[in-house]
Amino acid sequence: MIFISCAAVMAPPGGDKDITPPEIVHILPPNGSTQFKGGRVELKFSEYLDEKSIKKSINIFPLLQNTPVIIYKGDRLFIDFSDSLPENQTMIIIINRNLADEHKIKLAEGIQIAYSTGNNIDQGSIKGKVYYSKEASVNLWKIQDSLDILKFYDRVPDYTIDANDRGEYEFKYLSKGSYKIIAVDRLFGGLPIVQDRFAYGLSW
Repeated sequence: MIFISCAAVMAPPGGDKDITPPEIVHILPPNGSTQFKGGRVELKFSEYLDEKSIKKSINIFPLLQNTPVIIYKGDRLFIDFSDSLPENQTMIIIINRNLADEHKIKLAEGIQIAYSTGNNIDQGSIKGKVYYSKEASVNLWKIQDSLDILKFYDRVPDYTIDANDRGEYEFKYLSKGSYKIIAVDRLFGGLPIVQDRFAYGLSW
């Protein structure tokens, strides 16, 4: 669960109809920072955000014992991390395509931002393309042991990102290991796979 703290902040009315998706224009501390000890991360966007879209837009992987608090301020989001973070851990803030501006225009592509509590950012990546007529998400599981490889899909995925309008996706900042990947309709992103309840796609 992500807790939202918000204020009634709005952009001034008027002007041409907005059809441009919001973009991040400033990140503090910078993406890729190491020796991160917790505290506040600031994300500034190119325009004011739709407050209602925030709750379902931001995930932090891996899951942390103390859930970061997200604060909304117009065109800025602040994410407050606990100061008791795991050692030598790369943490990824993933912003999915649910995030929209105040005119309900959603992100064109998901965003990934990484910090490490150690000296290095994990640099593994997995990328590809989903062939699907609707919007898709991609779930990724890091295999834990010989038993997990048989039933990994029964648990919540370790990472989830949205494919863009061309079906392209890329997981960044992954640690070394074995992974399994499954594509689903974006409505089911981040959920365990229920084989007889919804469609899913596998790598050839």
